Amino acid sequence: MARTENHHPLTNEEAKAESQVTIATLSAIGLVGILVVSLVVLLSYFESQDAMAGSEFSFEAYEVTDLSKPILQTRPEHDLTILVTHDKQVLSSYGWVDKEAGQVRIPIEDAMDLALKGNIFSTQ
Repeated sequence: MARTENHHPLTNEEAKAESQVTIATLSAIGLVGILVVSLVVLLSYFESQDAMAGSEFSFEAYEVTDLSKPILQTRPEHDLTILVTHDKQVLSSYGWVDKEAGQVRIPIEDAMDLALKGNIFSTQ
């Protein structure tokens, strides 16, 4: 004997409620998809920034040929870090300022000690 089920047509209110559930479900799935894509894009962006952070800054890279437009920094925090590191290295080491003129630089600590002793300025 075949079993028959009672299927009754949905009323307007039931159809409307079912439609709203379907729309809410699809909206939630779409929102989750957008969030996943956004996270993937952000992670790849941050990974590329980390890879570039290890690159060395070169002052020669900023050769100015066209002064009609401003030269804007693309990564000012990174540039400042490189500049401060460079300045610390220069201020703490010996080196030539002008080899032909016989001008040298000495570490800042040594220069301050000599200044306190009164031996920093030459009489030439």
